[in-house]
Amino acid sequence: MKYIVNTTFIISPELHDKWYGHIIKELLPILKLDNEHKNIVFTRIMSQEGEQHLTYSIQIYIDDVKQYKVIRDKYIAEYKNSASKLLGTEIMYFISVMRILKA
Repeated sequence: MKYIVNTTFIISPELHDKWYGHIIKELLPILKLDNEHKNIVFTRIMSQEGEQHLTYSIQIYIDDVKQYKVIRDKYIAEYKNSASKLLGTEIMYFISVMRILKA
């Protein structure tokens, strides 16, 4: 079976530039260096007009649920630590694991 680990980030416009730079310069390069995580998609979620926050998603395609635990324990934990230092408590994100039923 194949899975997608989806991490959704909700960012205030005031923190956007700092956060975005951190993702591009810190998190994504680390994820891409790991050979197990070659298929990574970084997207902006488009919402209706008048949104108060910006929403992004990083999706990592994996082969088994064990890889999810590595992503959660290694990469997301590191993101939480480094982003907290940079942005304080003004960050919000959630993680979900999706099983691919048909591609």
